[in-house]
Amino acid sequence: MKHLLTKLFIWLSNHTEQDKLLHKDFGEIIFFLTCVALFLCGIGSWLSFGLSLTVVALIGFLKEYLFDPTAIKGDEPDVKDTLWTILGGIEAFVIMATIYVIII
Repeated sequence: MKHLLTKLFIWLSNHTEQDKLLHKDFGEIIFFLTCVALFLCGIGSWLSFGLSLTVVALIGFLKEYLFDPTAIKGDEPDVKDTLWTILGGIEAFVIMATIYVIII
């Protein structure tokens, strides 16, 4: 099983653009930082998870459609970048929710 997962991850990393993987990592970081900030403010865990996913989607959208140099020049923004950012947030959500359910 471990060998199969290793092959899967190697295949995914070889067939995915580096830019998309960086967007996914960015989504994970934004989700984590937002979630920790909301926890520290005393907001409940599931509400923090939902708000963090919303923030990730909003930042991914705003970055791609407002701040990306291609959007400023009038070119079409890359929708896949936004989706990869949101995917990173979803991945972080699944990891943190799983850990939360196991601990609590």
